[in-house]
Amino acid sequence: MKPVWMLSACMAVALSTVAQEKIPFAYAITGQQGNSVQGWTELRQIDLRKGAVASTVYESARMYDIYAARTGKRIPVEAMKAETSMPFSTYVAACAFDAKHNRLYFTPMGINQLRYADLSGKQPVFYYFETEPFGVSAGLQDAANHITRMTMASDGNGYALSNDAHHLIRFGTGKKPEIMDLGSLTDDPANGGISVHNQCSSWGGDMVADAAGNLYLIGATQSLFKVQIKSKVATYLGHIGGLPPQFTINGAAVTADGKLIVGSANSTLGYYEVDVAAMRASLYSDGPVHFTSSDLASPFLLFDPVKRVEGPVAAELKPTLLSQDESVSVFPNPVTEGVFNVYFNQLVQGRYTIQILHQSGALVHQQVVATQFKGQVNRVEVDRTLTKGVYIVKVTNDANREVHTTKVIVQ
Repeated sequence: MKPVWMLSACMAVALSTVAQEKIPFAYAITGQQGNSVQGWTELRQIDLRKGAVASTVYESARMYDIYAARTGKRIPVEAMKAETSMPFSTYVAACAFDAKHNRLYFTPMGINQLRYADLSGKQPVFYYFETEPFGVSAGLQDAANHITRMTMASDGNGYALSNDAHHLIRFGTGKKPEIMDLGSLTDDPANGGISVHNQCSSWGGDMVADAAGNLYLIGATQSLFKVQIKSKVATYLGHIGGLPPQFTINGAAVTADGKLIVGSANSTLGYYEVDVAAMRASLYSDGPVHFTSSDLASPFLLFDPVKRVEGPVAAELKPTLLSQDESVSVFPNPVTEGVFNVYFNQLVQGRYTIQILHQSGALVHQQVVATQFKGQVNRVEVDRTLTKGVYIVKVTNDANREVHTTKVIVQ
């Protein structure tokens, strides 16, 4: 996202030149008020079709626990500087959703620090990569170096990009994640003088990824570039038509059926679907949006209605249903590698508790998961010290009502 006050000059230049998914949700960075054009300090889950808030995940008015990402140790608020004591304290314009670990990665503007919110529990828990530089911004006035675009790619890594496109940063999400500045993007010679580094054509906006290992950079002024990660070459695809005159693109997300949806930080007219082949946008939401947003994030990959960044999905894993209740299934069974998956085939979006019980009724494992879409697969790691035998897997909803029970064999 590029602040609205920076866009007026560029807008003048820019303006002169599969079946619908069932649950079209995305995470959005918003202001405290619905039509706010500044103060991007809240995290909400948005129903893209209705333009409405499905749930508020993080509110800046509340206090949340903060931990060091490398050590897991709690960081006392009194030990922090004022600008780091609140996760979104200097405003956020770039985020990416990691479905495998149920995390929302983000970075505040001007601070050069990668952070993430663990969304596994009923309240988010925040983690900071404290001493590792994430960008080179000299502060809030250094707009060229603000990180305003971020996404998860098909290789399982996250990628973030500065406004001037001279800093493409890769970050891992595993147990020992690496943060690396890959350097500057390079313009494709075929771009005809339209540069990925130019403020008027390319700053702000957002990024998404496809299943073939490419990134797509959507500039605030409605330009679209395809970026090859390995070569870092940015190819200009064109200007997106069909958007309202003052609609700046500030967030982009991919739906479960591979569609590209864009939202704005200064327009409540609605979310728009972009036909990349035709370079044309059309209204996607049924009505005006309730909150403008500086960024959007979802776990899906462009053009691919099956794959998402977390890896194998339900359509590929083809689980064998273990009971007549097809809303949930557990696989593989027997469990031979210390890991099994819970497949939420028909359950609606919400929070669920997965429990592993001994046949005596003793609880041996419990975890809370948040489902964003039908067909979501959640990984459960079995304690390797468990005695081999038969165990009960129980799934309950947020009202503590049992929605599925089955038996698994641990070998």
